Amino acid sequence: MFGKPKKFVVSTSDLDAAMAHLNSLPMSITAEMPEIWGRQQILTWLSESMPKTLKIGDHFEVLTGVWGHVVPVGFGYSDYPSGGDRLLVVLSIRHHNTDLDNMCDLNTV
Repeated sequence: MFGKPKKFVVSTSDLDAAMAHLNSLPMSITAEMPEIWGRQQILTWLSESMPKTLKIGDHFEVLTGVWGHVVPVGFGYSDYPSGGDRLLVVLSIRHHNTDLDNMCDLNTV
């Protein structure tokens, strides 16, 4: 009736980018860890930050400057087969040194 529960996956390239971002911050515990431990820590934080119910199009904060976005596996690739029972969590990263005194007005574009 409700269908099979979806499995959530994340790409290793997104994990690597999140690790690089975290390690660039002034205070980061992952910078002091062996890389494999840091990656596992990010996976743990990602899993813990996921809301109880997620669907395609949802997004959520994962860590400082890192957000997760739920898309179908293969999203953006026209020839990639359906992900079946898997959904991809794409990580986006926002640099920590945003210049709040130098903004562009989107209402005038």
